[in-house]
Amino acid sequence: MDAKLVAKQKHSEDRALRIVESMLDGPVAKDLVLAQMRFLNPAYYCDIVTERAIAMLCGYPMCGMKLEKFSKKTFHISTKYNKVFDISERKNFCSNTCFKASKVLEKQLPTSPLWLRDNEKNVEITLMSAECEGT
Repeated sequence: MDAKLVAKQKHSEDRALRIVESMLDGPVAKDLVLAQMRFLNPAYYCDIVTERAIAMLCGYPMCGMKLEKFSKKTFHISTKYNKVFDISERKNFCSNTCFKASKVLEKQLPTSPLWLRDNEKNVEITLMSAECEGT
């Protein structure tokens, strides 16, 4: 591989890690989240959600609510829908609103390699209009 490409790849990965670290404490401003998301991929965003949950904060970066003690259950059986739901991801959020808003944000993140994004058109990221209950 070309030395410039390797350096660019390392720079892109380092920048993504710094962004992840910057979003671990408390609520993050909407403008900052929108500006930084173009430098992340879904895997790095999942790292943000997971690390915030480990710190007992809601996984949605713009929410500052603390997570309550949660059930150790992994599944929820719904008699209304006659389905079994995996709730392990939902436990990382303070509310269904934050969970849905986070999923909407995650689905908009580009999946292309971080170091190849300079040549791509910037993706317009939109957030859910409903405010998180914790903000």
